[in-house]
Amino acid sequence: MKQKLLSLFLLLFMAISSFGADYDFQDGNGLYYKITSVSVDDNTCEIVNPYGSDYLTKSPYSGNLTIPSAVIFNGAVYNVTGIGIGAFYKCSDLTSITFPDGLINIGSQAFLDCNGLTSLIIPNSVTNIGGSAFNGCSGLVSITLPEGLKNIGQYAFALCSSLTSIAIPNGVTSIEVGAFGGCSSLMSIVIPNGVTSIEGGVFNDCSSLTSIIIPNSVKNIASSAFSNCTGLTSITIPNSVTSIGNSAFNGCYIQKENIHNKSTIDLSACGLIVCDKRTDSGICVRNNEVIKYFGKESAISIPDGVTTFGAVFRGCLELKSISIPNSVTTIGENAFYGCTGLTSITIPNSVTSIGSGAFHGCSSLTSITIPNSVTCIGGSAFNDCI
Repeated sequence: MKQKLLSLFLLLFMAISSFGADYDFQDGNGLYYKITSVSVDDNTCEIVNPYGSDYLTKSPYSGNLTIPSAVIFNGAVYNVTGIGIGAFYKCSDLTSITFPDGLINIGSQAFLDCNGLTSLIIPNSVTNIGGSAFNGCSGLVSITLPEGLKNIGQYAFALCSSLTSIAIPNGVTSIEVGAFGGCSSLMSIVIPNGVTSIEGGVFNDCSSLTSIIIPNSVKNIASSAFSNCTGLTSITIPNSVTSIGNSAFNGCYIQKENIHNKSTIDLSACGLIVCDKRTDSGICVRNNEVIKYFGKESAISIPDGVTTFGAVFRGCLELKSISIPNSVTTIGENAFYGCTGLTSITIPNSVTSIGSGAFHGCSSLTSITIPNSVTCIGGSAFNDCI
């Protein structure tokens, strides 16, 4: 008993005396550790950035790393239960990492801007992923989240622009602000039933997300939760939702038949624009007018029945040809302004007016036929069409 107490005392003294140090020890593989707890039965530690409180200096780790489940220091065994704050900060040369079973926490900014990582499997023992833990991991294509996960911190996966899909485990009850903001390749996601609130900006700028089903557990959708999700074509809101932020769906244009709103809240008051028709190419039509274009295609067709459109195609550099139906009577101001890839266009006999700047800067335009029906051409309509 005396020997155990003496060992415990020495361990406690060592831990206290190293308080404030950048790290407590280093293993043979070049990993740095900080002791997090000392006891007779269980010693724990976490991987740290050796620069400690100055961790905003790039961490030194690189290559393929395997984190051990336990390490030995001064004759004592320490279980590795955490990845410390900023431990792998900006490790752009880190190509893969294998986590141990028994890991519990991945700290804030732990892998921020580790853009060399392409895939990750997080063990089932992990319950928390801290804020900005994988923020800016632009090379990350796939990640497997653990069944034991409870919390996804704010901006945890923000700007993971190569991530196409992610399965959120049923045990998750909290997805914090901006967790998946800027995941521009994310096409599908399932929100688990334990989540009660969709926080602000959680899916902001997820432009490839096509549909979303809000589970019955959700009561609140915060401002900007789905703002600029320009690819969103269908949405289901349950009657459990009692509050939606004013800009929750800013920049979202959905055909009215694909809006399944069982709540009592008017989604148009939350920034959602309802389209009479939205084409596969990303054209939103309302009241016979094209009001938005989301696509990046080289050739598109404006739907029959459209009578007018304004600057919705402005700056569409990919656009090379466009078909305009006989229903169109007006080509509005700056309609194709700066469409430098547009090579030819046929204006139908139904058109009577071409707005100012309509084809300004269409430098690749080699031919255009203007019908006799046109009675008005605005100023600068064909400027810089050389």
